[in-house]
Amino acid sequence: MPISIATNVISLAVQRKLGNTTADLGKSFLRLASGLRVNSAQDDAGGLGFATRLTTQVQGLAVAARNTNDGISLAQVADSALVETVGAMQRIRELAVEATGSTKSSTDRYALQDEVDEMVAEVTRIATDIKYNGMRLLAGSFTGMDFQIGADAGNTLQVAFAGASTNLVGMGVAGNSMTVSTTTKASRTILLIDSALDSISAIRATIGGVQNRFESIINQIQSLSDAYTQTRSTIMDADIAKETALLARNLIIQQAGVSVLSQANLQPNVMLQLLRTQ
Repeated sequence: MPISIATNVISLAVQRKLGNTTADLGKSFLRLASGLRVNSAQDDAGGLGFATRLTTQVQGLAVAARNTNDGISLAQVADSALVETVGAMQRIRELAVEATGSTKSSTDRYALQDEVDEMVAEVTRIATDIKYNGMRLLAGSFTGMDFQIGADAGNTLQVAFAGASTNLVGMGVAGNSMTVSTTTKASRTILLIDSALDSISAIRATIGGVQNRFESIINQIQSLSDAYTQTRSTIMDADIAKETALLARNLIIQQAGVSVLSQANLQPNVMLQLLRTQ
């Protein structure tokens, strides 16, 4: 290679290499500071797009998990209310059994009827007034309710609860079939209550099944979210051990480059020494 004063080719080449090393150092510093391997599309355009989609899925699943937990809470409210409904019905049955006793007078049965009416009113109140976020759960109108249980459109679960009002479980409109004024009517009331209790048990079975399904869905969501998060981490997160090693390497190369550049900048002095010898 010819030696010239006007253009120091060696210095230019060393400057280019030193610039590359400095750029690599900048990437290592940024990755170590952020903890991320991909800090911009320049680092890995394809990986960034995939990681963005994974982030969307993870965030959507987090919301879906909250929705599913809301579904569990809703089912728990409905089931707790039905526990009280069963209690009221059991009390009506006890009163009806008591009224079938031949030792009870008409006055006694009318007194029992008063308590029966109160228990019937309580069954009606529970079916009418129990709500979750303004939605009546046991009035027979909670049908076709969709819960978003996934990150994507269409990932829904439809839930419906049968009504627990007196007319829907076979106790008669407003419970007017619940009478114990005579032994015959009291015996009929026992049969009606037994049938109504079977209906309530069926509703509770549906609610329990829905609750168990929601809990299973939450487990699935958590497992899927963990898998997505791990995959995203593989793409986006920096390998700290690797980046630390690269940082040390590039620092050494940079220091060497600075030293070599200072020597390369002195190359034109060789020509001056030649000129001095003339």
